[in-house]
Amino acid sequence: GWAGAEFIQTYTAQSGYYPELAMTADGNAVAFWQQIDPGLNSTMWSNRYTAGVGWGIAEQVSNSSGFAYSHDVATDAAGNAIAVWGVSENTLYSLWFSRYDTVSGWSAPELLETQDSGNAYYARIVMDDAGNAMVVWLQSSGSINSLWARRYAVGAGWGPAQLIENDDSGNVSPPQLALDASGNVLVVWQQYNGSVYNIWSNRYRAGIGWGAAQTLDTVAGSASYPHLAMNADGTGVAVWQQQEGAYSIWSRRFE
Repeated sequence: GWAGAEFIQTYTAQSGYYPELAMTADGNAVAFWQQIDPGLNSTMWSNRYTAGVGWGIAEQVSNSSGFAYSHDVATDAAGNAIAVWGVSENTLYSLWFSRYDTVSGWSAPELLETQDSGNAYYARIVMDDAGNAMVVWLQSSGSINSLWARRYAVGAGWGPAQLIENDDSGNVSPPQLALDASGNVLVVWQQYNGSVYNIWSNRYRAGIGWGAAQTLDTVAGSASYPHLAMNADGTGVAVWQQQEGAYSIWSRRFE
C-alpha cells in the first residue's frame, strides 16, 4: 500500500504548483514543478527519488529571469531526464529545456525554440529507454497557433524544429503524445476549422520522420478533449468527445 506522505520541496515560504513526474521501470523517479515566491517570481524546481534510498534535495532547474510555467518532464531507462517549460519575459513566451544526467545532474537551461516572431506554449515531451526524446508545442504566428515538434537524439542533440500540421484555418489546442518501444510517436490534438473543432493526428516514424496530419473524427459536429494511449508495440488508441446534439464518446485505433 501507500507509504507515508513526504515533503519534497526545500523552501516552505515558496508555493509549489502543478507537479509533473517521470519514472523508470526500476523505480527511480524525477519530480518537476513550478515554484512561486512571495514576490511572484516563478521558477522550475526538481527532486529525484532513488529506489531503495528515497528523495534527494530539491534544486532549482530554471534560471531566475522571466516567469516560468507550463512544464513537463520525461526520463529514459537509466534515469536520465529532459524537462521542458515555458517562460514569459518582456511580452514574449518562449520554451526552455534542461537535461538531467545521473552523474552530473541538471544542465544549464537553454532555449528549445527561437522563433521570436511569435509566442510558444504548452510543450509536452516523451522519451524512449535509450534517451531519445520528442517535444511538441504550440507556436503562435501572432494570429494563429500551429503545432511544432523537435527531436532530441542521443549523441547528436536536437534536430530542427518542424511544423507537423498544415491546416491554417484555425487554432490548435495543446497536444497529447505517446511513444512506443521503437521510438515511434503518435500525437493527437484539437483544431478549429472555422466552424467546428476536429481531432487531428500525426505520426513520427523513427529513422523516417513525420508523416502527413490527418483528421480522426468523421461525423458532423465539434470534436474535443482528445486523449491518447500507446503500447510498446506501437498500437495506439485515441478517444474524444463528439457533439451530435448531445455529447458522445468516440474512439479510433492505430495499428
